[in-house]
Amino acid sequence: MRGVYLRKTIKNEMKKIIPVLFIFFTGLLSVFTSCEPYEGHTIQPDSISSLPGITYNDIDGNLYHGVYIGSQIWSKENLRVTRFNDGTPITEIADQLLWNGMSDTIPAYCNYNNDSYLANIYGRLYNRNVIFDTLNIAPPGWRIPTIADWDTLFAHLGGAAVASSKLREAGTDHWIGPNNSSNQSGFTALPGGFRNGSGFTYLAVKGRFWANWPFVSYMVDQGSMVICDSSATAIDGYSIRLIKNQ
Repeated sequence: MRGVYLRKTIKNEMKKIIPVLFIFFTGLLSVFTSCEPYEGHTIQPDSISSLPGITYNDIDGNLYHGVYIGSQIWSKENLRVTRFNDGTPITEIADQLLWNGMSDTIPAYCNYNNDSYLANIYGRLYNRNVIFDTLNIAPPGWRIPTIADWDTLFAHLGGAAVASSKLREAGTDHWIGPNNSSNQSGFTALPGGFRNGSGFTYLAVKGRFWANWPFVSYMVDQGSMVICDSSATAIDGYSIRLIKNQ
């Protein structure tokens, strides 16, 4: 009789435990299937977390931070470096006539309004020869994004038509208001303006970023859409935002 009682007790307890175990393992499975593996850890598909922390330095010692956006890791700051990775200086051109005359022949950079204080905030502006020089401007493990990289970013955010408001830094510390950005992506795009054949323009209103292609840049302004411009010239100076190699 004691054996029969014991078997009934165990059977009753198992009836209680099995549903609990089912719920536990079902929940565990949903956690694993809703995350994406990335470099030894998992991140939520819509995560903008910087954990584990991603930081890197350029050859000048400037510190940058990375942010996860979908399956990519982007830099949160515009590039500020003044040298290629081997230590070769990039020519700084302040004078507008020299910029117009020399930008087609040499890699060059400038600070908006030739003001180093602004460069510390918004990064520097680079001509396209910097992008295509045989020397590399990006620190090891990072690169200038390709058109495909930008397309992947926009697709993750719902398309280029709505990406601008998700990429811009929120608030009016740097953008002229009103600024309806959510910075949902964590990209924190800054309006560093740009330089063309007439001089500096659009600080605090627009940011233009190079792609790793001769004539292509992407403009973020206070609208919803990111504008792809395939008419960049040799004398245009734009910001650079890096992406991590995968």
